[in-house]
Amino acid sequence: MTVCDRAAGDVARRALADTERLPKVEDWFRPAATSPGYAAAVIDEVWGIIKEFGAYGFCRAHAVAFAVPAVQSAWLKAHHRRPSTRACWNTTPACGRCG
Repeated sequence: MTVCDRAAGDVARRALADTERLPKVEDWFRPAATSPGYAAAVIDEVWGIIKEFGAYGFCRAHAVAFAVPAVQSAWLKAHHRRPSTRACWNTTPACGRCG
């Protein structure tokens, strides 16, 4: 949307988590998104989403991505012990001691 390279996008993404740098990112984002021809309403909507993502933070999002399958695995292990263990053994690479 801003026609920037990956490095500039990564710098902007990291700056989203810092409330002091957020206005600078917005000052960069709006003109950069306007130059390809996006409408102001679209830019406002996208900026709102980006700003919310920045408030959520990368580390928490990463933690949630791991928490969901961990909870699902724990539930399966607690309620379906044998199939859960068998599935774990079937997907674990052979360690040399396993038959």
